[in-house]
Amino acid sequence: MTVLETKPVEPATPTRSVWPWRDHPSFLWLLVAGIVVAIRPLVPHADWLLIHLVLLGALTHAAIVWSTHFTQALLKTGPTIDVRRTQSRRLELLFAGVALVLTGVVAERWVLTVTGAILVSGAVVWHAVMLWRRLRASIAVRFRTTVHYYLAAATCVPLGATFGALLARGPDDDLRGRLLVAHTMVMVLGWLGLTVTGTLVTLWPTMLRTRMDPRDERLARQGLPILIGAVMVIVAGALTGVQLLAAAGLLLYLAGGAWWGRALWLPLRQATDRVRPALRGGRPDLGAQRDWVDRGKPCPAG
Repeated sequence: MTVLETKPVEPATPTRSVWPWRDHPSFLWLLVAGIVVAIRPLVPHADWLLIHLVLLGALTHAAIVWSTHFTQALLKTGPTIDVRRTQSRRLELLFAGVALVLTGVVAERWVLTVTGAILVSGAVVWHAVMLWRRLRASIAVRFRTTVHYYLAAATCVPLGATFGALLARGPDDDLRGRLLVAHTMVMVLGWLGLTVTGTLVTLWPTMLRTRMDPRDERLARQGLPILIGAVMVIVAGALTGVQLLAAAGLLLYLAGGAWWGRALWLPLRQATDRVRPALRGGRPDLGAQRDWVDRGKPCPAG
């Protein structure tokens, strides 16, 4: 009689236990940023370094970790898609890429900067591929728009990294200004902006402990192409030197955000209705209670 040996199933997603490659890099980049602040006069390109330690280091790592977490939570995909070891390898690749970019610019070694930009882009593209695999494997109907935002955001990173690498090459002042605007807008409004916007689809009402606006997903779905188009218009305006075109793209981005942002109002109003009695010294707000009853909801305590 033989005894079958079974290997424990490796967790696919973050658990409550300490996971170094998930938990520590953002803190590490912020710690380095604090050190740079303390010795700023001694550090070459200190202003550039501080910005990229926070945005490219800490926030990019956090964006990948949390978008992976929310995608798994919303789509409820199986444990074999993007296991923990694979996620760690991806985060290691990202960390190495960021380190090379920072080192290359500070040491003025363009080869290191380009290599780091390629590694960062590769890590984010790998991340997008795994999100797409989860999307294809999921039978969940709701909240897929959030993942679409994450995928759109990820496509901005290779483009922004290309602009950043060209900036590190030291172009003339006119081209440098154009590349700087394009690089900044793609990474801030594209990569980070779309990631945050997609997350707020579900996180906003969760934080406020209220119901989602019934229009939430529909407005988010309608707003996504507007936001993507706006980033492309800004980039086109920046690269061609047409300031009015870049400004029009920025206004379009704000309009797209405002269109979807209407879905944030109802959860905020519900949260305000719930806490208003406490702010009035514990006296119930009868008007707010009648409003809750009219909407068929239990009246909040107070």
